[in-house]
Amino acid sequence: MTSTATEKSADLKVQPVTNPTYEVLVDPGRFDSFTAFYPFYLGEHRNKISRRLHIFGTTIANIILARAFLGKLAKAASAIVPSGAGGLALEAGTSNRMIAFALVQGYFWAWGSATFVFEKNKPATFKYPVFSFMGDQRMWWEVVSGKRAL
Repeated sequence: MTSTATEKSADLKVQPVTNPTYEVLVDPGRFDSFTAFYPFYLGEHRNKISRRLHIFGTTIANIILARAFLGKLAKAASAIVPSGAGGLALEAGTSNRMIAFALVQGYFWAWGSATFVFEKNKPATFKYPVFSFMGDQRMWWEVVSGKRAL
């Protein structure tokens, strides 16, 4: 193996996950990037039951969002090719309602069951909505891909 191939394989190694112990970090009042926010987000989810409920809610939300997206895609395809993919198409407005439902049910599990009951803190979403949503998705991906233990 050449040194270039060795260097490339070293670059491909899996990086350790951020804040693997879910250490609680102080909120500085403002985050300039998601990279700076994510360790704080993880510290807000140190309770194992809370993390599991977050993963459960995010999984259901992602399934509903995928179905809504597929419905929109099928509807667009049936407009181009009227006889194709019509069985997957949703009625007008159904996809938008499904997206709204996915967000409501996802946050029900994250806030109603997990954050308020087990963490006993204020959801990071209230102060950092976009970064918090990104944190939900990243934590979910790390768990389902086996990079992060629950």
